[in-house]
Parts: sequence; structure tokens; C-alpha cells
Amino acid sequence: MNLLEILLLFCGFFTVLIVSGVSSQDLSIVVDPPKPSLSQSIFINCTTDVMSKKIQSFSIYRGKEEILTFDPTSRPRVQWSDESLKDHFTFFKDLKKQTTLSLQVKNPVCTDGNIYKCLLSAKNKDPKEAQERVDFYVPKNGVELTQNKATNCFNVDITCIGHAGNPPETMGWFKKTPDHNEFESIDASYITTNMDFSTEDCSNTRKERLVYKPTEDERDLIIKCGFGDMTKEVTMRMPGQRPQDVTLMYKGKPEVGGELELNCTGKITEIHNYTIIFYKRTEMNTQITKIMAAVKDEKSVQLDDCTTMVTKLVTYSPTQEDKGLELMCRITGADRLSSDAMQVIDVQGITPDHVPDGDGDDMDKDNEMDHDDKNTDDNMPDESTVVPEPEPEGSDEDLEPKTEGEPKENKGAKEKPKTDTSVSENSSGMLREYCLLIFATALLVMV
Repeated sequence: MNLLEILLLFCGFFTVLIVSGVSSQDLSIVVDPPKPSLSQSIFINCTTDVMSKKIQSFSIYRGKEEILTFDPTSRPRVQWSDESLKDHFTFFKDLKKQTTLSLQVKNPVCTDGNIYKCLLSAKNKDPKEAQERVDFYVPKNGVELTQNKATNCFNVDITCIGHAGNPPETMGWFKKTPDHNEFESIDASYITTNMDFSTEDCSNTRKERLVYKPTEDERDLIIKCGFGDMTKEVTMRMPGQRPQDVTLMYKGKPEVGGELELNCTGKITEIHNYTIIFYKRTEMNTQITKIMAAVKDEKSVQLDDCTTMVTKLVTYSPTQEDKGLELMCRITGADRLSSDAMQVIDVQGITPDHVPDGDGDDMDKDNEMDHDDKNTDDNMPDESTVVPEPEPEGSDEDLEPKTEGEPKENKGAKEKPKTDTSVSENSSGMLREYCLLIFATALLVMV
């Protein structure tokens, strides 16, 4: 190898060293520790392979705010954008084989959580940038469930509050019925999410609300929400709502022997297994009793997605026992919750003395005399005033006819009229004297 070749080889090697010192702009940023917390300092380390003498500027940013810049040609070589930042940050540099700028964040606060950037500008080269986000790690810490009142159509309305930590955990929603072993995910379209960030402890609170209408097969629904193995669950037994706007109307003249049309209507949410029953009570019978009325019509009309109007029309005929009549209809929903409506009806044509006491002693009512009770003792006829009926001629004592409706107290009390015998006795005496006279006369004639 001649001298020229040796010289060219040496120049090429030297050129490679120069180029590698300028063009090798590998730039990295490392956050230490990887999961920083508010309880300890953190370090932002920016490192480049470019030798410090080739660097024009080497800067560290927090978000859009410049913290400091390293410039080998300036004095001092490290320029702070604000001298007050020195109280919060500490700067280190290492200018050996690599150029490293290290920024220590002392006593970090939540606002230190941001994107940190390293910007490098070398001679005759384009600027280069590397960045890393700093999130202060906060572990998740519990889940709370708030069960709100059921909304229209009995939707499940539940709010799940999760202390999601930082970075915030994603919350999951699941459901199952008691006869299933596995939970299934609830579609996200039923869920609304709000996030709150605390600047005190850097934690996130995730508040999610589920509004979901169970199907007919999901009457007893188990709902679970939370983060991974940190969940809460609640069993939702969908309560039925009481029937609403229940009314009872009647048509017809309320009189004994007449006919009334009773119309009971109300609004329900579940059309299955509902009942409409009519009841009554009166002054005589204060217990509410079921009316065995003839059903004339029964129907339902869907008002909207949640409400159905139900109607039942029956006929009822008032009787003499319906004094002080109170009519009632009761609509009972699928979950056995019911609502009532009542009407008080003044039935005409009731005869007061037609109302029985019920026990025959005539002394159980305070107002019997006011009702002109015909069976009181004061109005009973005296036995001495009873005039015996004459016995029909030719009648047999054993074949005496019975009069329908004859009072029981008079049976056997009727005496047989006594026959006057004085006339018969006188006739017999006269006949005897007459016979004796005839006999005496006959004797005289014979003599």
C-alpha cells in the first residue's frame, strides 16, 4: 500500500468519526420511576448521542412551557426560563460519551402531570424531538352503587361511582338472571359516563349511569359494575307500579229492581295477569264482599310504549238489602299491587220494614222504632183481643183447616166455641111431661 492509499484511508476514517459525531442524533426521554407518584421525586432524563460541542441548544419543556435550555456556547450554559423554577426543579448534566440533561421534579403536584419534551438542535441538522407523558399513578379504590327510583316503564336506573385511580380504569357493566351462571356484558349504548379529576390526589372518579329496560324474562335481574375484580352488584326485582287513574262510573237509575252499568277503568304498565274485581258493602253488611256481576265488556287499549288503559263493564241490579250501598272496583297489576275507586249510591225503592234484624230478637238496633219495626213487642196484638174464629158446621176437630201464614203464636191457642145446652134440657122435660100426660089419658080411656 503506497502513501496515497494510506492517506485516503485515514481521511475516510476521520470523516466517518466527524459525521457520526454530528449526524447521530439519537434522542430519548425516560421518566424515572416509570409509575411516578406524589410521594416521591421524579426525574426527566433527556439523552442524545451528539457530543455537547456539536449542540446548538438542548431544551426541556413541560407541555408548551419551556423550563430550561442547555447551550454550550452561552454563559451560563444552562438558561432557566424563569428563575423561580429552580425551587421546584433541579438540573443535572452529563457531558461524557453522551449528552444527558436530567431534570428532577421535587415534591411533585398534580399539575406536574403533563407531556415532557426534549428538543435538540445540532449544527447543520434538523431539530429533533422526543416526548413522554407523566401520569402520577393512583391505584383504583372501590366502587359504589346508587340505585335510583325506577323511571317510566320501570327502567333500571343505576349509577355506579368508581374511584378509577390514575390512569383511570375502564368500568364494566354486566347482567344476569338467577337461573344463569354467567354474566353478560351490557351494551354501552345504555350507559352515560362522566369523569372528574381531582387536583389534590390526581385521582379520577368515573361516574357512569345505566338506564336499561329489562325484558319480560328479566324480572329478577342481577347487575354488576366495577373494575376487573373490584365490583359491586345489586339484585333488581322489578317492582310493579300501582295502577294509575282508577275510576268507577255508573249508568242507570239506582233503584231496587233496576239495572246499573258499572264501568271501571285504570292505567297499568304490564298487560299480563291483571285483574279487575267489583265489590260492595251496605249498612246491613259492613264487610266488603265481592259482587258476582255479569260482565258486559272488557278491553285494553295501548296508550304508549309504557302504559295500557284497561276497562271492565259489568251490570248490577240493586236489591232491598242495598241501603247505604258503596260500590268499589279494584285493579290489581301483575305484581299484585292494586288501586281502588269507590262510588256511594243512594238506592231508591228500599222499604224500611223490609230490612231484617237478622237475629229475631228485635232489640239489636237502637233505631228500630224509627224504622217503624212491625215486630216489636209494643205493637203485638194482645191475646185477650183475639176473636176466635167460629168452627164451620160439620167440621171435624181432627180435620181443622190451617190458614197459610197464620202466626205461630196463635197455633193451638184457638178455643172451640162452647154449645149452649139450656134449650135442649127444657125440651126434654116438656117432652117427658107431654108423654106422661098422653099415657095418663090413655089409661083413663081404657077404664
